[in-house]
Amino acid sequence: MTSFICTLSIFVALMSTVYCVRCKQCWNLNSTECCGNTFVDCTGACITYSEKCAVGRKSLLSIRSGCEYDLPLQLVVCNKFLSIKTGAGVDAAVFVKCCDTDNCNENQQYENLQIDTFPVTPLECPSCYEAGSTEECVSSSHVNCTTDQQECVNYVGQIQLADGSVQNMAFKGCITAGGCDIGFVLLPGTKELKCKKMECTLALPKVPKPTVIPHPV
Repeated sequence: MTSFICTLSIFVALMSTVYCVRCKQCWNLNSTECCGNTFVDCTGACITYSEKCAVGRKSLLSIRSGCEYDLPLQLVVCNKFLSIKTGAGVDAAVFVKCCDTDNCNENQQYENLQIDTFPVTPLECPSCYEAGSTEECVSSSHVNCTTDQQECVNYVGQIQLADGSVQNMAFKGCITAGGCDIGFVLLPGTKELKCKKMECTLALPKVPKPTVIPHPV
């Protein structure tokens, strides 16, 4: 009985010391300022997403702060750039910043996302985008991947854009390695309503274009 009571006391002590951190919570669209004075208690870490997303002709900046409960996922994405590049109508980038002390994300600044300046690599992916589609889009070209992208993505689903409109879409392009495991956080400023397909494969080495030798006149 004494042994049981001792074991139970240790268990209760461990349960009472679960780590908790207080984080600012907000989501501001078309803005780089995270407004509001809402704070929540988190059992993981505080997180801030600096987001830039272009879908069709709509291009949006947004900033989002709150809790990161999923610790395995947190270890994958914290303090990193994540991105999608199709070159055909969908381009997105997000910088994920994490911290683990009370109110540590209260004054975090928007991270400038100059993904267009990232160097390209000798890798490429099939490229296409089709608004309103519920089936896989057909690629007739390729897009050059940047240094943070080592995989190709094939996506079909339904999303709600930051302006509230709902859109079916299909696209293919380059994506940050592990993007399919990370999920739809890679398309920031939006909410996924339905995912029909999200597949990632290794990016392809570029095929050298044949040299055209002009015929002598």
